[in-house]
Amino acid sequence: EFPNEKITGEINYAVSNKGVLAVKYKLKPINASGVFLEAGVSFMLPKDYNNFMWLGDGPYCSYPDKYELNDFGFHLIKKGDINFSGNRSNVEIALVCDSVGNGIVLLGERANISVEVINDKIVVSHNALLTGLSNKKTLPENIVYAGQVDYFSGEFRFIPVRANEWPEKLQELFNYPDNSVKPFNPFYYSYDYSE
Repeated sequence: EFPNEKITGEINYAVSNKGVLAVKYKLKPINASGVFLEAGVSFMLPKDYNNFMWLGDGPYCSYPDKYELNDFGFHLIKKGDINFSGNRSNVEIALVCDSVGNGIVLLGERANISVEVINDKIVVSHNALLTGLSNKKTLPENIVYAGQVDYFSGEFRFIPVRANEWPEKLQELFNYPDNSVKPFNPFYYSYDYSE
């Protein structure tokens, strides 16, 4: 629809001998118009990853103009939870894993991390730019107009983890996934239930 609009730039990856993947990006919008709701780097995780744990603002989604219900601390939410998808602010460390503890750790500095489910897979985004959500009949407090953005950049690190082999510090922070916690999904869809 907008053939002249694009994003150029660099995404650099560096892998340490211990398997830590450092990601650094600097991207530039070209002929951009409209509003960036969010902009950064996204990645899709395997289908069996179903736990999202983090140290940051939570447990609910937070945006530049919607954050009052959240507290900074340790949080856990399961894929399928009604409050799963959305942005989490001020994230220092996040862990996405399967039910036994295989997964990835994401390290950032007060990062904005967005999670959503697409085709039953978790998509995690590290956001460098984020527009607010606003309320009915009002504009967001923080609008990021694409045409005013010269570039956006960010950096984070990934650490792969295996079940029963988590580093001691990670076990202290999060413990292993609690499979007794079920996704909060209070709605009953009797009218469209099929086997």
